[in-house]
Amino acid sequence: MSDVKTSFLEQLYSDANLPFFCDLPACRDKLPPQLCASSQFALLINRQKLREFCSSQKLTIPQYAVSEQFARLSAWAVKFNRFPLIMKSSTNLADGRACYILKAFRELPEFFEQIISEFAGPVMLEEFISPKARIEITFFNGTPRMIAQVSLDKSLKLRHSWRAFPVRLPAPLTSRMFEIAKLFHDLVSLQNVPMRFSFAVTAAGPILTAINSGYNRPEYHPDWRNAAGICPLAEDNAETAVSEKFCKVLHFHECRNDEISESRLKQAAETSLCRWIRIEDQAVIMLASENAATLLEDSRRVAALFKHLAE
Repeated sequence: MSDVKTSFLEQLYSDANLPFFCDLPACRDKLPPQLCASSQFALLINRQKLREFCSSQKLTIPQYAVSEQFARLSAWAVKFNRFPLIMKSSTNLADGRACYILKAFRELPEFFEQIISEFAGPVMLEEFISPKARIEITFFNGTPRMIAQVSLDKSLKLRHSWRAFPVRLPAPLTSRMFEIAKLFHDLVSLQNVPMRFSFAVTAAGPILTAINSGYNRPEYHPDWRNAAGICPLAEDNAETAVSEKFCKVLHFHECRNDEISESRLKQAAETSLCRWIRIEDQAVIMLASENAATLLEDSRRVAALFKHLAE
């Protein structure tokens, strides 16, 4: 997320009676005091410390290396000898900022230089987990409010293509993810602080890949949720929600065509279109429907529209 996009989201939330913040370094001065005072705050802002804590709790973690020296990371990659890999700043960021998927050794120096030119400190190189599903759980005031399935964009940048919610998961899987989140009780229990846990679901169980905080999700915004016909985030409950609409937030990147309009989007998804916004070269669209099949078909039609406009 660029600073321009952060500013947009801050303006979006200015009328929502919510103190906008996210965990990008540029927004650190806006973080709630109770979050900064948490005994587990370091686990939120430092990816290496998060991995070390998870390891100390006997949780499965991706294999990784952290260093400020390219030679050490390159040597680890040669020894690991398996692609794809993920390269990112050891400083925790948001929305795929400075996170790259590497598919060959030749890409190591380019992405290393890009990261260190923007963010000081060590760089992390870790294995890329190809899961059965990617799940994001949002906690608010100590309660799980949203369980969403996530799909990644098909590019070298580690960023979201879409998020769909609510997701019905097998009870044992949900229970295990909640158990892992409880290890971060000092973060989860904070009042009025959205806390997101990202999991890669594998055959062996869920693997915690990231923790983030902040309002940098359009689907948290009261107006967007109201347009979708779902209750406010503070009133939702992922454990008991049974009558909620199916929702999907679509992200389209590198949109350089000015022909994107609400009339065209309504033609593609007339009954399910809730809200949409153009942010620099990214478009964000929120769809909602009581019928999952309708939502899937409208998502395909919107994706086809963006592909057509790009061509």
